[in-house]
Amino acid sequence: MTYRRDLGLILTVCVELTLGACLGGDDGGGGGSFNSGVPASTSLASLSSEQAVQTCEAFGEKAMRVINTDSQIDVECTSEALVVSISPDGSGNPVVDVQACEQAFAQCKANGGPAGSDPMDSMAEFDCDPSNALDEFVDCDPDATVADLEDCLNAMLDSINTALSGFTCEAFSDPAALQNVENAGPEDPSLLPECAAVEAKCPNFDIGGGSESTAVASGDGSESCNDSCGAAFDGVCDDGGAGSETSFCALGSDCNDCGPR
Repeated sequence: MTYRRDLGLILTVCVELTLGACLGGDDGGGGGSFNSGVPASTSLASLSSEQAVQTCEAFGEKAMRVINTDSQIDVECTSEALVVSISPDGSGNPVVDVQACEQAFAQCKANGGPAGSDPMDSMAEFDCDPSNALDEFVDCDPDATVADLEDCLNAMLDSINTALSGFTCEAFSDPAALQNVENAGPEDPSLLPECAAVEAKCPNFDIGGGSESTAVASGDGSESCNDSCGAAFDGVCDDGGAGSETSFCALGSDCNDCGPR
């Protein structure tokens, strides 16, 4: 069982470029209100398999309301619109034509999303297998509780909320935001204080999980290609290297679209 930071790639967009406004209101769609239903004072080390699965499934259901199909399409359409609406200014720096971007976004939405769009839409994206439900908690300190875990998962949802609400054509009219587009996704959960506290008490807690991206090892064993680019998986090479169409992202960070570097 893993609580992955991209929640299954929160889509490489509702990850790693994650995205456009997808949170609902107090009906369970918003961030910061996850409750597993397991008593908050329960020690993580003493969770039963059933309680661990319950917690995982409750979080998955909450996340799927946050990262719903419409929001994922918004993210993908914003990414696609940015690609076609960016051009160099007089100094060669990339700038966004906001009007063109918003028009491209509207057309993409009218078409039901980009060609080949396949939003994740089910709990199948979450690993809540009873056979490994306790793997992340068996070595937890006795004072690590369900309340601590819920604090971490709520912080993750709040981080996603912040990223989603800021991923718009208008937001990237700011040159600084555009230059930093590859970091437009939610904060790495392992850097959130609430999650770092759980990791410190639970050595096997997989909050960082890693993104579901393509990674290619170089000859010396180091990673030379990944999909941490905010515009990964959009069919356009955006890493500024040979054959790329844009330089949104760092060289080697758009592996799926550009190939190994």
